[in-house]
Amino acid sequence: MSALDRLASALGRRDEVPNVELAEALAASRDEEGVQELVDALASGPAPVSADAIKVLYELGTRDPSLIAPYAAEFAALLSGRNNRLIWGATTALHEASKASPQAVAPHLRVLMDAVAHGSVITADRGIGAIANAAMGDEAAIDFVLDHLQTCGAKYVPLRAEHALPAVTTANAPRFLKALQARLAEQSAGGRARLKRLIRTIESKAVE
Repeated sequence: MSALDRLASALGRRDEVPNVELAEALAASRDEEGVQELVDALASGPAPVSADAIKVLYELGTRDPSLIAPYAAEFAALLSGRNNRLIWGATTALHEASKASPQAVAPHLRVLMDAVAHGSVITADRGIGAIANAAMGDEAAIDFVLDHLQTCGAKYVPLRAEHALPAVTTANAPRFLKALQARLAEQSAGGRARLKRLIRTIESKAVE
């Protein structure tokens, strides 16, 4: 049975269980042919198939990001489309891929920044992580992340700041500290605690 035949839509299911099970099976078997089949369906498959395929791929990314990293360009191509499900799914996949191969995601920083600036909450959550992982000294990308942390809604700051941590270096740590300290007063008790933990972590980087 092909990977497409195991998708929830192919099985007449409305839940995500078959898609998650397929991701687990692909990770266990390292089935590169099955992964390729799903990637091909992103651009050419009917909407239900594409939606299931991106779900499987980003779930696979959480289990073995190296299996989806070679397809960063295919995921990035979806960010310019109009299907929000595919946009935030592709951003999530890029976030996972960037953990294994920042260099594969780095060529797509500009389209990622545009997606974060104009996309949904999930797109921004995951996109900031992908940008931070793949920035690798790209000052425009670092500036974008810092500006986002200073201007996004208060309730989103803790998670996005956590995702941004890989972009922090000894050189730019003071800028991150300033950005996060300025958002402390807006936070709930839980958010403030999360930011304070991050601030302590960044302070340690500043003196490395």
